Amino acid sequence: AKFASSLGTAESKKVMLFGVSGGTGPRAVQGLLEGGWEPSSVHIVSRNPSSRTCLNLRESGCRIVEADLEDSASTARAIERVRPTFVYVHGTGGDTRELDTREVERAATLAAALAASPGIECLAYNSAAAERGHGVARIDQKRACEVAFREAGLPLCALRANLFMEELWKDYTRPAIVAKRRFTFSVPADKPLYLTCVKDMGRLAAEVFARPDLRREVLDVASDVRTPQQMADAFGADFKRDRLFFWLSKLVAPELHQIIKFYINTDLHIDVQRLRTDYGPGVLTSFDDFLQDTRWFDLDRTYDSLSTDVLVPLAR
Repeated sequence: AKFASSLGTAESKKVMLFGVSGGTGPRAVQGLLEGGWEPSSVHIVSRNPSSRTCLNLRESGCRIVEADLEDSASTARAIERVRPTFVYVHGTGGDTRELDTREVERAATLAAALAASPGIECLAYNSAAAERGHGVARIDQKRACEVAFREAGLPLCALRANLFMEELWKDYTRPAIVAKRRFTFSVPADKPLYLTCVKDMGRLAAEVFARPDLRREVLDVASDVRTPQQMADAFGADFKRDRLFFWLSKLVAPELHQIIKFYINTDLHIDVQRLRTDYGPGVLTSFDDFLQDTRWFDLDRTYDSLSTDVLVPLAR
């Protein structure tokens, strides 16, 4: 399906993507392509254009632009060269266990460079969903990045997700589930978790770009909602709540402890069914479809497989 068909993605319409050349970022690119964007109109910024991931993205037909958010001059030059109509920012910080304290600074650098470029109709930003008083430093930083983009005068749509399904692929979670059929998690078995597939962030960005009514909105988004017990059932695994890790994390990984505590205590509600109705079929991925799409049960695949899979151009 081409969700962005109303854009008429002509050669003059370009989208520039930041923070998608590592980790699970390429899955957001795939979602954007599935949303109707021609690969030749998709410009991906990377400080390492010769990386395997960038080579795969180039093979899909996307354009790779070299720039480094640590270098304001290179960022400005890249934006001036592309002159994008739309921008998607997957992140300005690294996917690290410790908090990347320069995330907001990079967002401010990017915001200033984008503000100097005429013709930007919308910036879609991968932010975080949470109620007030959430107590999570990472979410605070995401919100501060939102402020940086808005204060620069950019037309911002904040796509606020909660928990990415792809996180379950990391080495400290998936191997035990697949090999031992055991799913341990610190959250109660019956606690609803709002799960988002990274690919859907690209699809949602395509939707936002195609719909002027969404271009300055704050949207809490989720692809599916499942409890840990329901997730374990989908894995074909036994579920065990790990209370010991929750308390140990307070000592050895305080930032992770904040996140776990948030998932345990949050009263956040996202109406997934309404989102499915609003955006139509094919935009949001169910948890079962995610497992199938990523080939969850293939023992030869790892978390890195999600970023190194070759993106095959979609049939047009």
